Amino acid sequence: MKSSDELIFANMNVQYFRYPFSYFLENQVALGFDSFIFWGSVPHIWVDQFGYEDVTELKEMIRKHKLKLLAYAARPYNYSLFAPKGSLQRKYTESYYRFCIDIAQKLDTNQICIDLWGALRDGDCTVQYENCLEMLANLCTYAKVCNCTLVVGNVPYANSALINTLDEVQRLKKDLQMNNLKIALDVCTALEKGEEIEDWLNIFEKDLSIVYLADGRNTCSEYPLGYGCYPIAKILWLLKDQRYCGTVSIKMNREKSELNPTRTDKINITYLRRI
Repeated sequence: MKSSDELIFANMNVQYFRYPFSYFLENQVALGFDSFIFWGSVPHIWVDQFGYEDVTELKEMIRKHKLKLLAYAARPYNYSLFAPKGSLQRKYTESYYRFCIDIAQKLDTNQICIDLWGALRDGDCTVQYENCLEMLANLCTYAKVCNCTLVVGNVPYANSALINTLDEVQRLKKDLQMNNLKIALDVCTALEKGEEIEDWLNIFEKDLSIVYLADGRNTCSEYPLGYGCYPIAKILWLLKDQRYCGTVSIKMNREKSELNPTRTDKINITYLRRI
């Protein structure tokens, strides 16, 4: 969906966790979306470190509803790029994300989003960072063969002890030196850290591929737009003024919205149209 100022908005199926994937697609068409980002999770798709289900039917559903898949967002589960070398978790993490890259290609999208969750608070930060860097390099190399781009960005401290800030993401991008690594910005995480969204736009420019948008209040985030105190309208106008050409992905908290996901979608659509 495009607004009047041509920002590209894409919904995610996160809050449709308790509903069939077809129900999510039907609602996106009804709401006027023409594209989406696929949150790769059960029950909508099965994938683990050993393989994944046939995605032919999934691809046909997307085609039937005439929606464009902009990116595949892999659910982290307990996989972690920070896992110790030689560990079973590390071995299975790389295997899992390689399968996710394969799925993205089969679903006709060249972007796969990886949330960098799992850095331990009582672990050696330097060692964990190097582990993540090595794993990302391996995955970028694998993805490049498939003409696929990896998208990573800031994550909440609740989910990882590392890669929570603009400085950390900038360092990761600089250290990796892979041209098929793009950046995602989680607006709520950045605002909770007191960061300026304009700094993210100025530093990463065209490498900023996805902006995850939600509202928040009282250190809680991923509320529907307009249900918190974050300056959502100001941020959207900033993206427009800076000629941001990536995707604005509306990412809701699953637990807060799954009982009535269509209501949440309608709240967000109404807010976007109003501003």
